[in-house]
Amino acid sequence: MTKVTIITPSYNVEKHIEQCILSVGSQKYKNFEHLILDNKSSDGTRSIVEKYQKKYSNLKFYSKKDRGIYNAMNQGIKYAKGEWLYFLGADDSFFDNSVLQKLFGNREHERFDFIYGDVEWGETGKMYDGRFTEAKLFDKNICHQAIFIRKSLLLKFDGFDESFKILADWIINFRCFADDDIRKKYVSIPIAKYSLNGLSSTANDQKFLENRKAILQKYLSPELNALLQKISELESRLETMRTSAAFRLGSYILNPSKIFNLVYFYTYKKHIK
Repeated sequence: MTKVTIITPSYNVEKHIEQCILSVGSQKYKNFEHLILDNKSSDGTRSIVEKYQKKYSNLKFYSKKDRGIYNAMNQGIKYAKGEWLYFLGADDSFFDNSVLQKLFGNREHERFDFIYGDVEWGETGKMYDGRFTEAKLFDKNICHQAIFIRKSLLLKFDGFDESFKILADWIINFRCFADDDIRKKYVSIPIAKYSLNGLSSTANDQKFLENRKAILQKYLSPELNALLQKISELESRLETMRTSAAFRLGSYILNPSKIFNLVYFYTYKKHIK
């Protein structure tokens, strides 16, 4: 049976961590470990985890000052013994107790490197956000709570880029979609119940959109900067056209923003480091 490692960074989450632990511990599929990487919490987080360690032998607690959430996630990668990794926020939980069984209870997963599904959006009951295309990924992110990824793949990327506070998971996803040799699969099942309270919430979506070019520039070959500037200029020209009648008519037929997303993606895809 394939071993899965669930990694949960935590800091002063005594109000949420119990639900998170129970959602993992109740999984029908049992070949997993749950690592909690705690940033020296000053509340009751540690005592709650230690209580459940008596019930779940595969629950492990690491208390160490970290340099941010992605540093904690990278530490989890180092400690992980599983072939597949999953990152679950301390205020999030698995959708139900059959998630791991559905994904790893047979050998279908062995054909892939990157598997993702849907997440329930806070208390709205809505699911986010279906199958992703290259254009869609350029416009928004796949929740890391929706993704299972091979440890070997994250090690190939040297883990998460710790220079970013909230966006390092997007560049991992982008690099996976840009590489045709990385085997990706979407499964139409809910993976997690996704909290809107933490750093991972959609409150950061606008910041993601504002910073995506800066993020990508770090991973692009230098000769692409001039082309990037030209594309930005084209975007500006397109913006001035939006009020024209011809543009409004065309918008009923095509989505220009998606066209630009595709131009961006396939331009970057050839030059991603």
